[in-house]
Order: sequence, then structure tokens, then C-alpha cells
Amino acid sequence: AVNGFGGNLLDLQVNGSSKLSVDKNGNLTAAGGATIGGSATISGSAALNGGASITGTLRQTGSSVYVSSTPQNYTAPDTFLATDLLTNRIAVVNAGSGTMSLPTAANLISVGGLSNGDTFAFLIANTTGSDITVGGNTGTAISGNGTVTAGGSRVFYCRDSGGSIACY
Repeated sequence: AVNGFGGNLLDLQVNGSSKLSVDKNGNLTAAGGATIGGSATISGSAALNGGASITGTLRQTGSSVYVSSTPQNYTAPDTFLATDLLTNRIAVVNAGSGTMSLPTAANLISVGGLSNGDTFAFLIANTTGSDITVGGNTGTAISGNGTVTAGGSRVFYCRDSGGSIACY
């Protein structure tokens, strides 16, 4: 652009109404939706207003945010997979009743690369018609009530305490 230019670098219009524009600072404004067939990188912050649908995965590098569009479905009683709790951060119990067990501490530590003092959280969604209980396993323990009510969900917070995992 010419030195001192103050307008848009690009302004695509239909019947005088702007549909896609790029201002002098490089800010992109689109009036409609956008479809990206490949990868997209957002270096700054992003706001999702009006809801968002994610098909695939959403990751934030350097943080514990990871959402998967295909969480593992479980039938109680069963043992959760460490990858669902540490990578997907969600597991769905969609049938059965009774107690769901956490993975062993050794499995969680191995899959998650955990060390003493590390923390993680995961969501259990219960889509069954009855309450389920989340219980411990070798080296893992649930403090207090591990119940996830019928049709409800619950976030569990866990900490590696030098080879054993305590969740509440």
C-alpha cells in the first residue's frame, strides 16, 4: 500500500455490502462462515462466539487442553483407558451400571509421562439411566465420593504423588 494509506487492503463486496476484507493492519473480516480444508494456526488469542463445532481435535500447545471428537464409549463395569483420561480428557459411559475403575498408577504414569507433583483432570460423562461409581485401581485412589449421577458428568482432578495417583 502507498505510504500513509488508511483504507482496506482488500474489500470484496456484493451489492455494496462488504463480504471479505483485510484492513491496513492485516486484520481479516468475513461476513459469512469459513471452511479451511487444511491446517490453520492461530498465533494470538481466539474467541468463539455463538458456539463452535469441532470435528477432529483441538489442541493448545503447552497446556492441558485437548478435545477429541471421538471419545471412547464404555459399558460399566470396565476400566478406563489411560489415553482417554490423559489425552482425550473425556470418557463416556453409555451403558451398564456399577463401578468403573481408573487405570493403574503405573499405566497412567507411563502413558502421561507423569512425575511427582504433576496434575491432570478429566471428564466422565454418564449417559446411562443409573448412577455409576469411579473407583481406584493398583496405585490409584478416589478421595471421597466417586459417583457420577445418571445423565450427568463430573470432572475429576488428580495428582501424581511419587508413583501413586490420588483423584478427587
